[in-house]
Amino acid sequence: MDKKEFFDLLEKYKSGKCTELEQKLLFKFCDDTQLNDIASKWSLTEEEETRIRILKNIQQRISAEKEAVLQTRQFKL
Repeated sequence: MDKKEFFDLLEKYKSGKCTELEQKLLFKFCDDTQLNDIASKWSLTEEEETRIRILKNIQQRISAEKEAVLQTRQFKL
């Protein structure tokens, strides 16, 4: 995925028009490439850097929520 494809998909996600498959692709890309390395290779505007930070925060919250759900399910068993 190149810079334009990434930000197009990120914009689609932000507007709520991202399919579940596209969302998984976006998050997998972020996980696989560790955005800090990608950001250093791309010339990023301040807005693009902000979008990346927001996406990282979203990913962290989703991961924390998934972990909490798993712990709750294990506790109930």
